[in-house]
Amino acid sequence: MNDVEKKNKRILIAEDDPVSRRMLESLLSKWAYDVTVVTDGMEALRLLESADAPRLAILDWMMPGMEGVQICRRIRERKDRPYIYLLLLTARSQKQDLLEGLELGADDYLTNLSTPRNCERVCAPATGF
Repeated sequence: MNDVEKKNKRILIAEDDPVSRRMLESLLSKWAYDVTVVTDGMEALRLLESADAPRLAILDWMMPGMEGVQICRRIRERKDRPYIYLLLLTARSQKQDLLEGLELGADDYLTNLSTPRNCERVCAPATGF
């Protein structure tokens, strides 16, 4: 695997719920992704603003420090950085809520972690694998 492929296989998970976090981490690691895990929004933003940021982030909508939608908005405001594919993880299912997340910069969302295929469906296009 070359350096570009390795970088594309890096994923940030920002999730404060330990069960959801562990399930995502396990699933993505099984698929050979290099997973970085944080439990609050401020740490997620710090990592996503770094020079070596992952190109894919799964962000819990509601978490301590900063919500996932706020992170999306902040990342999209920065036009001087490489594009980061942002997925919101949410229990929200109202159309208006999901549209709000997309309007604030999310590329897609996951509403049900019980379906691994759903996770694979939204992660694969972002990484090219």
